[in-house]
Amino acid sequence: MKYILLLLVLGILSSCTFTEEKVPKVSRIKSKTGVSQRGDLSKFILREYLLIDNLPKNKLIIDSLINDYLYTKSFLATDSIICENTDVNLFFILFFEKTACTEYYIDHREDKKHEIYGDGTGRNRDCSKDCIAFFAYHRSVDNPNMWCCSHPKERKDTIWTCKD
Repeated sequence: MKYILLLLVLGILSSCTFTEEKVPKVSRIKSKTGVSQRGDLSKFILREYLLIDNLPKNKLIIDSLINDYLYTKSFLATDSIICENTDVNLFFILFFEKTACTEYYIDHREDKKHEIYGDGTGRNRDCSKDCIAFFAYHRSVDNPNMWCCSHPKERKDTIWTCKD
């Protein structure tokens, strides 16, 4: 009887699947400075690209991860490149899910046909479908130490001030 009970317990345990909860991780993969030419305007742009590994399914947790990064580790929060380089007047922060596409990009940055963020069509094998969030900030004309969010709309009142 003991053996039957032991076999029954082992059978039940073997049919159960125990999953280990993986902790999400946000990591910067790239920062890039460039120039945007639009008409007479020439704007220097800084882009901060981030990957979220083990992306949770819960949108509230994702939003919490993004907010934590924005307010503690982003270039705006750390007062680094963004405040020191007064030539930069646009700043973009892009969050991506870590996928096979984004991993390929990290390991093959020289592959110009495969970009982490393209025009959104995917025709250049870009990873735009893996984009989770995009934030755009512009330097104030009146106060060069002040940055204002211009995208997304619900964050337009967000203002960052560089330390004087």
